[in-house]
Amino acid sequence: MRLTLQILKISIKTNKGDFGKEIEFDENLNIVRAKNSKGKSTILNSILYGLGVEEILGYKNSNSMKSALNNKLEYEGNLLEVENSKVELQLKNEYNEVITTERWIVSKDKKEELVRVYKGGKLSSKEELDYEDYYVHLNGAAVNSKGFHNYLVNFIGWNLPMVPTFKNIDRPLYIQTIFPVFFIEQLKGWLGFYPPLKSNFQIRDLPKKVFEFILNLDVLENNKKRIKLQEDLVKLNSEWKELRKEVKQELLEINVTNINLPTKPKLDLKLNISFINSDKVSETIPQRIYRLETELKEIRNSVNVSIRKKDEELEKKLEDNKKKLLGLDLKVKTIEQKIKLEENNLSVLESNLLILKEDLDKNKEIRKLYKLGSDLELVDEQHLCPICENPMHDTLLITDKEYKGLDLNQNIILLENQIRTVEFGINESRKIIIIFENEFKQINQLSRKIRKENRLLNNDLVGEPNTLSEASIEELIEKKLNLTKLLRFEKKWLLIKSWYEEYCEKYKLYEDEVAMLPNEYFSELDYKKIEAFEKYIKSLMKKFKHLEDANLKDLTISLDKYIPTIEGVDLSFDASASDNIRLIWSYFVALLKTSNQYNGNHIKLIVFDEPGQHQTNIESQKNLFKELKSMNNQSIIGTSLEKETITIINKGINAKIIELGDEYIIQPI
Repeated sequence: MRLTLQILKISIKTNKGDFGKEIEFDENLNIVRAKNSKGKSTILNSILYGLGVEEILGYKNSNSMKSALNNKLEYEGNLLEVENSKVELQLKNEYNEVITTERWIVSKDKKEELVRVYKGGKLSSKEELDYEDYYVHLNGAAVNSKGFHNYLVNFIGWNLPMVPTFKNIDRPLYIQTIFPVFFIEQLKGWLGFYPPLKSNFQIRDLPKKVFEFILNLDVLENNKKRIKLQEDLVKLNSEWKELRKEVKQELLEINVTNINLPTKPKLDLKLNISFINSDKVSETIPQRIYRLETELKEIRNSVNVSIRKKDEELEKKLEDNKKKLLGLDLKVKTIEQKIKLEENNLSVLESNLLILKEDLDKNKEIRKLYKLGSDLELVDEQHLCPICENPMHDTLLITDKEYKGLDLNQNIILLENQIRTVEFGINESRKIIIIFENEFKQINQLSRKIRKENRLLNNDLVGEPNTLSEASIEELIEKKLNLTKLLRFEKKWLLIKSWYEEYCEKYKLYEDEVAMLPNEYFSELDYKKIEAFEKYIKSLMKKFKHLEDANLKDLTISLDKYIPTIEGVDLSFDASASDNIRLIWSYFVALLKTSNQYNGNHIKLIVFDEPGQHQTNIESQKNLFKELKSMNNQSIIGTSLEKETITIINKGINAKIIELGDEYIIQPI
């Protein structure tokens, strides 16, 4: 991951002319020097504004900017009205892709939430560049295709994790929550290891989640897996409980006396059931079926009372039933065709609904940008395709007569009406399918009834010319009923065993995934990263003259908050102001170095606004600059040190000095 700031440009139009400032940054260490209250922080805060993450300053949109950019600009003792102002920021990512963001602070026709992105270096090239408009600080900015934060996350190359909130729902680790570890601003940035945000977006343990993301700790993914596996286990156990309940009810009906159906599944267990017959001998299902069939045959053979011969009436009834079945079979085929056609129709409608909803979302996104001041409507006014920009016509029959196309709002209304129409069609289609399916079931039930009657008629036609005694009839009915239940259950039992095998496979996968997770909260690699972070902090604190070697030996990183402690006590507690500043230097630089070592998610950019607060000694500051210069990362230091002091500090370091002078940095163009 890498995000490099190349050029920053501030443009202000006042009632007395145009003002502004343009600064080009080096890809290594940059020292931005200006006298106090002369606009140094204006420069650095404008970077945040151009990235859409100015919330870390405590406010959103133009409220986060200095008065000179959003209200009145002081020049030569006069206050000039700001009529128009904007920030442009040229950026490069790890893949050497260059973009330029343009965002307005004050404008008559452009809202603060509009961000224009040029595909290339607009500030370093005079070529005409294509651009796209996006929005920021509105619903959907983090996830929608036209959301600027979503675009910026993809440009950086991040895959932001979903993290738990206080409302027990997961949401993305928003980009605004991550930037406080890259950009330590002058007011709140030096208050601690994670500068407080006005809003924590309801994210639980936010500083921890940011730390874990920057170092790409396994705990984020492992916790997510653990939660999913717990949900899977609950689902599996619920499925098994329902199946076991259903099977037990079935077993009561067929008088099963022995079954190995555990309350909890056992992967090495083969499901079997058995019966105990009158001789107290165990029987399997096939054995019991065979015994019942044999007993039924014996009952029939044992009767001695004659019955009348089968007559023509039985044969006629059988023939009539066969004709009825033919007719019903034809109806079944017809209904099957109707169901298939209606299901195809439903599938087409559902596909069309998805397309319409996507079109509606796109149009609403464009309308949102239009309301912010985007000029994307020019494409529509020229009747050009918004994708390929080729000419479009409102009709397939091209004539000389002009047709006026729908505007954006009319198009949205049309799409919404179309969606309602298609949704109505989908509901009607589903109702029709239900009607057909019910008719299909009724015909099948009638067919089964006729076939059952036919089987009885056939039995009467081919049966022995005997009649049964009343006792024999009762015994026959009971055994036939038991046999029928048993035959039905035999088929179901095969399905149950098959399902159990599938269930065991799922359960085995669950156990395998559980086994792959580390037994402890942290993985072995996590421990290595935290250990490296601790070593870097100790090394840096020694360079920055914070602690003596004896005390550094006792320093550890707490595993609950990821902060440096000695004997369990926060190191920043009861420390002097200058010591705390150097401790914060060490923390953020160590975070960057650890991310570099383990290919974490740091963007290899760090900005310190006034790191020399609270009279931090010059030698310590020089060591900080030297450390930043030695790293293959971009760093920007905002400072109000005197020119001579900067010259002394920079000797042997050769950082890029961006000297803004002792007057207010925003000057006439």
